[in-house]
Amino acid sequence: MKKYIAFGFALICIFSLAGCNSADTSEGNSVLTSLASFSYEEDYMLYYDDFGLKTSDFLNADVCLIDGQKSAVEQAENECTIEYNATSEYYDNEAEMWRVDFQTVSREQGVAILVGTRQSVYLDNNGITHLIVYHEEQQ
Repeated sequence: MKKYIAFGFALICIFSLAGCNSADTSEGNSVLTSLASFSYEEDYMLYYDDFGLKTSDFLNADVCLIDGQKSAVEQAENECTIEYNATSEYYDNEAEMWRVDFQTVSREQGVAILVGTRQSVYLDNNGITHLIVYHEEQQ
């Protein structure tokens, strides 16, 4: 009986691991399905009257197709004006917009702490920048 229980437990573990490893990481519509999402419309409305908002005179004005997180970061780097050591990438499926956050992160006792200013660059699937938000340092 113990053998059957052990065998059943082993099968459950194997299938659980197989399920974790078979997560869909293919790029459908040029976006990883596991990518964090956001709402471009909500972000735009949130920062609409913010003095740290830039809506024109962007460097990314020509088409450069975005085919995933890596190319989104590479394209957004053209607009980044702050020093950073970390990025976070988000995608809005409905608006087909990317948001790449540039920030400096410090680790103290195993805890990540945001240091300095954060900058968010919003670009579409064609690599054209639509919005940049400069977030003030929180003291």
